[in-house]
Amino acid sequence: MTMQRQARSRSFALGIVLAACLALPAGPTWSAQDVEADVTAQEDLEKEQEQAAIRKARSLAETLFYDVEITFQDLQPSAVKEMEQHFGYGWANSLAMRHSVDKRVLTLHAVLADARTGLFLMAEPDINFETVAGIELKTGSGTTYPLTPVAVMIDQSALLLRAEGFSLPMEMPAFAQGVIEDAGEVLVANVTRFGSLRDIRVRGARLARYLTHEDDLEMFALGEGLAGGRSAASVLLFDSEGSLAAIVVSQMLVRMDGRKGYFTQWPRAGDGISVDSLRQAVGDAAAEAGRYTHRIKFHFRQEEDDDSSFYYSSGYGEDVPEDEWIAYGLAVDATHIFIPAEIERNKIETIEAIDIELGPGREVEGEFAGVFKEFGGMFVRCPEPLEFAPDLFDERDISDMALFVDVSVKHRFGAKDALAKYNRFFGTDKGYKDKEFRQSQRPILSGSFVLDTAGGFYGFSTREKRYESVEDDDMSWRYGRRFYYASSGGGDERCFVFADVKDRFREPAGHFDPKVRVKRMQERKELAWLGVEFQAVTPELAKELGAEKGTRDGQYGLLVSLVYEGSPAQKMGIRPGDLLLRIQEEGKAGEHLLEGGRDRYYYDWGYSSMLMDTDFEMPFVDAGWFNRRNSLTQLLTTLGPGTAAVLTYSQDHEVKSAEFAIEKAPPDLNSADKYKSEWTGLTVKDITYEVRRIIRLGGEFEGVVVYEVEPGSPAAVGQITPMEFIEEIDGRKVAHIADFEQIVEALVASGRESATFKVRSLDESRFVEVQLEKPEEPGAAIQEILKRLPGMGR
Repeated sequence: MTMQRQARSRSFALGIVLAACLALPAGPTWSAQDVEADVTAQEDLEKEQEQAAIRKARSLAETLFYDVEITFQDLQPSAVKEMEQHFGYGWANSLAMRHSVDKRVLTLHAVLADARTGLFLMAEPDINFETVAGIELKTGSGTTYPLTPVAVMIDQSALLLRAEGFSLPMEMPAFAQGVIEDAGEVLVANVTRFGSLRDIRVRGARLARYLTHEDDLEMFALGEGLAGGRSAASVLLFDSEGSLAAIVVSQMLVRMDGRKGYFTQWPRAGDGISVDSLRQAVGDAAAEAGRYTHRIKFHFRQEEDDDSSFYYSSGYGEDVPEDEWIAYGLAVDATHIFIPAEIERNKIETIEAIDIELGPGREVEGEFAGVFKEFGGMFVRCPEPLEFAPDLFDERDISDMALFVDVSVKHRFGAKDALAKYNRFFGTDKGYKDKEFRQSQRPILSGSFVLDTAGGFYGFSTREKRYESVEDDDMSWRYGRRFYYASSGGGDERCFVFADVKDRFREPAGHFDPKVRVKRMQERKELAWLGVEFQAVTPELAKELGAEKGTRDGQYGLLVSLVYEGSPAQKMGIRPGDLLLRIQEEGKAGEHLLEGGRDRYYYDWGYSSMLMDTDFEMPFVDAGWFNRRNSLTQLLTTLGPGTAAVLTYSQDHEVKSAEFAIEKAPPDLNSADKYKSEWTGLTVKDITYEVRRIIRLGGEFEGVVVYEVEPGSPAAVGQITPMEFIEEIDGRKVAHIADFEQIVEALVASGRESATFKVRSLDESRFVEVQLEKPEEPGAAIQEILKRLPGMGR
């Protein structure tokens, strides 16, 4: 009996006795000592009854609880890594700790379920039985018996095992009826361990508190450092008289409705699925997943001057070269293959080709279709008819505790490999926007497919995306918004049900993210703009401007230093000295705080991306102007040209808002077209708006800017360097790269061997004689050497 119950009983008894004293007629008197004596006697009686119930429960628990020792194979680190990819980090980490040189045995306990046949019930341990070398039952006297798994319970997280040669001449105790109820008081018996010491602990507990883990977590201790939660510990429940009421097999999964999660009668092998049948179901599920999945090989182009870092998270655990990626997708109709994986937006934009393997040695070229807005996954379109599961989107009932199989199809060692394991659902949880989703007993590897034990597809595991959350959107921009899903705070792994997303799969175009698509190389360099130059607000600058409140003491804000003519900013009335604060996309809740300080983490502000020192002969030249790819242009580009938005800014200490449509920026030095002259070794571009402003070139100045100089070329010999300008060639004006190309080609066609270039560097001009050399054929130098070798001349 608990201390609270004893206190309540004492007060109740005193109340009854005092009330009786007041109601009695005149006669023999009752003293306070008599009342106290009666109360004490009542408490002693209740305490004696409680102790008797505890002794009875302990005696029965000692008869029913047995130790189970699981010995693991001597796994190598590589094998542990493999299990980590298959069964999840938590399992692999704990397993690795147990697999030290002197500790490869996990001690759990089981409950005797049938004394005559040697049947034992054990809570389902979170281990991979493929790594188990042996399982033994150990009695109190030290006798051991080999244990063989017989069945896996269908509706409860438990195993039945049979001990070879074990039997006892005893009848199994009957279960007490009608005592399992919410908030009911019970006695709880469990095995506790302190190192090698074992003890059976019996205590009083309130059932509701016990089920919600509010009573005492020590009661869930398992030994080997495991405790609480999804533990493999069986617990016995007794009524107040010490009679067996139930066997709890999984504290995490107990439900009051329907009494799920515990047994109120002795389980039989027929109540579960045999281990052999379950093994067959797992194999069949792997084969079914393998039947409808296809290898997809993505080829990515490598782009020069690309400052994006490539990353993808697929759940496949593969180290893949930057220019290709292999994944497996599921055919969902005759045309589309679904890949439950996430690739960085920049990576998708550079897809060059997609190969779909339809059979051994048979490949066809596929087409990227799109990525989904709500969850991590993409469609690839196949030009040839695909075989798909006809019942893929049928409603399937997988209730709590029911078994299912999750299958991860991977590309390993050059071939397809379907890794499958059985699992269970154990209720629901709420995710983004309070949407309910199913929880699994063990983590499902991202990118896996979920099937029922009959081999029917149920769902898939991937990351959910969060687009409209203020906090998530703001945080994603804070860290660069490089991913097309929110990568901070949101995007939890969860199981999506095929039946729930069938409308998205049958009409995918309306559910794709329009901003994530394959782009041409030049298109990827294009940016959106507001048309301002700025500097990041700092705490010191905010104080100087008196803008601490509006910028959160200088944590965000962009101070405008220049507004370009004809730009969106000029149309909105933005002026130098204004503070840009926030941008909000129309129809979305999230506001994006404008923080220029973050640019130093992701963007090169001091040099143009072309100014790499590629040869010792070329000087490293300071660009003198900022890269256009900064936090503001990146934000606007990601939102997309044409998107309606609202800019919040401070002008003359007054906060204002202005609606505008995001516009594509004019070409900048990085995105402008270029022309490479093989005759001179020069790569030139048109003079762009930011170059003209920083160098202070008047509007009347015409020319092209030197973008690159090939080492050892005629231009390099003439000491022409990047960031200089070509004004004339042989007295002919060069206004655009088309002029440059036309003049050089005409000179070469006329037989000229050299030309005079008028070159400007800042405010000085000079004339340089540049030889017009014929480009050397590929391998010409090697051919020349071969001709000089004996017997190799022709």
